[in-house]
Amino acid sequence: MKESECKKKLLEIEEKFKGKTDEEMCKLMSEAYREVKIATENEKSPKKINELSRRLSFIRWSAIPSKSIICKSNFDYYIESKKNEYKQETDEDFLKFLILLIRKRFMEKYISKYIKDINEIDLADTCLDFSELVKGVCDFYCIDCIVVKIDAGFSKQHEIFQGHGYHYFNIVTFKDKKYIVDCSYRQFFSLRRNIPECLGVMDFDTLNLGYYMVNSSEKREIAEKIVKDGFVELTEHNFKHYLDGFTLSFRNGLFYEQNGGLTYDTCYTYDDYIKLLFYNYDLIQLEGRENLGFQKKPLKNPKFEFKIK
Repeated sequence: MKESECKKKLLEIEEKFKGKTDEEMCKLMSEAYREVKIATENEKSPKKINELSRRLSFIRWSAIPSKSIICKSNFDYYIESKKNEYKQETDEDFLKFLILLIRKRFMEKYISKYIKDINEIDLADTCLDFSELVKGVCDFYCIDCIVVKIDAGFSKQHEIFQGHGYHYFNIVTFKDKKYIVDCSYRQFFSLRRNIPECLGVMDFDTLNLGYYMVNSSEKREIAEKIVKDGFVELTEHNFKHYLDGFTLSFRNGLFYEQNGGLTYDTCYTYDDYIKLLFYNYDLIQLEGRENLGFQKKPLKNPKFEFKIK
């Protein structure tokens, strides 16, 4: 298919979005992704490939509303609490107070006559701000807290998303327990970023971790806890599944085509993730640069369907 024919089909698809249900919009977006994968199967011009990927990005952001595929964040204790007082009874009491302060700050910044519910806000690019606020509050109350950066592909040397794709979260440590605190985690559960057929499109985003997390009952429980309350206990089980989501999202269509389909799990353990986060160890060494981040080669089969195998 020629580039001009593909652009014409994309325009026809774009005009069909108005008034459609979420399911219908996902089908239309999947159709657009497939058209581009077929059109670029033998395309050698990076410029033409980039033009089509940018067109897809425009359709995705303009035609699909900012909806979430997971539960809403919990603001009940914000609404009920009129005082910013902290009376410690348990570790989780402090964490609820902490999330209360952080979300209050965010609500005051963004709630307006145009936005009535903070759950409507896309939290992309807020992770560092949130993590530094969490660290600041913990430091004030003499609670041990670190800011942790998840580099794209767990690599500091290879920019698999051209400098993007990283994420920040906190680890808060009490006497007996540690907790994952991630106030911007909901950003990964936007409907528009979790349509599997985006995989395989060259020079385009990979599938967000939300799809993998919500379609696994084990992972969904952890994800919902973090999205709802802002934190979850850091056990070996929870840490592995939390970081699995990022690993799965770093992989592009070539990896999953070779693998025969999508999966909700990885072979990596808690100990592996400690090495990936804090030592000179990354996914590029383990899975290869070609299979991670922006895809630079076409699929062997442009009609390959990205489903759970």
